[in-house]
Amino acid sequence: MRFPWQRELNLRLIKYDKKKREEEKKRRKIGLYILLILILLIAAGVFIVMNVFTVENVVVEGNELYSSTQIENMVLNDEYSWNSLYVDLKYRFVDIGEVPFVDTMEVSLDNPHTVHIKVYEKRNARLSLY
Repeated sequence: MRFPWQRELNLRLIKYDKKKREEEKKRRKIGLYILLILILLIAAGVFIVMNVFTVENVVVEGNELYSSTQIENMVLNDEYSWNSLYVDLKYRFVDIGEVPFVDTMEVSLDNPHTVHIKVYEKRNARLSLY
């Protein structure tokens, strides 16, 4: 036995469910668009970093005991060293290591294509050569 008001209630529930499903579809669609835009932005960023930040020039300053080529080979010593942004970030967080007669080296970027290496040699190393 059904009451007349139950039929009306069932119709309202069906309309409510249909409306709710449509709203969920819209939300999913918006979420997918946002995800797609984020993926495209990340891909564009990676593309720019890979193509713009390339090492073309290396400026070595303050070296007397080692040649510029030797210093350059000490700093640009792994497979990703062709990327100037990688080199800059790497030597901000990682020390170059022990190099005889060298106190420290500072690595920085002058522009996206130029790596600047400032060498600080140990004071007594220069005196011992003379």
